[in-house]
Amino acid sequence: MPDNVATKEDIARLKDETDVQLGRIWSELRKLNTAESRRAAMNGALLILGSAIGSGIVNALQHGR
Repeated sequence: MPDNVATKEDIARLKDETDVQLGRIWSELRKLNTAESRRAAMNGALLILGSAIGSGIVNALQHGR
């Protein structure tokens, strides 16, 4: 048998490894989709927006517009 021919054991092992990796990916996706994760993203966006508004106000006050 040539060296490059996969055996049933090789295929089964690769399938098991793939299933484990997919399980890890789904687990991480579930973590990212939690309410806390969404809240953190919203708070970050609000922080950036507030900073931009505050910077605009300060800039306007400094230039007397």
